Amino acid sequence: MNRRQLIGAGWIRAAAFSAVITLVFRTDSDQGGQVVGTIALAAFGGIVGLWLLVRPGRAAVRLSVAGGLVWFVVYAWLVLVQAGELEAWVTDAFLALLGALLAGSSWTARGQLAAQDLGAGANPR
Repeated sequence: MNRRQLIGAGWIRAAAFSAVITLVFRTDSDQGGQVVGTIALAAFGGIVGLWLLVRPGRAAVRLSVAGGLVWFVVYAWLVLVQAGELEAWVTDAFLALLGALLAGSSWTARGQLAAQDLGAGANPR
């Protein structure tokens, strides 16, 4: 497995954890928007993860960077919204950190792609 595939596996794990946490703990009727948003993020994470596992190219890496940033922002916002509930705060903070780590890892993987392209004689653009 190369680095981008490891990032893809990380996305799949983060997506699965997010979906389970959402379905188990976001049960209040006033959390409907949070449920839809976090399930959508989990689906996105799973799709990006599979894409990175199967065809780890530039587009997948760029989407992983952008998605990780969005993931971080959404879960950081949830940390603020649920600051009164320690368990929710800790879980959302952990998920925000995962998004940031996946975005950062994907960002550094961009350089690896460029180095491979140059080594193979491909046009780096």
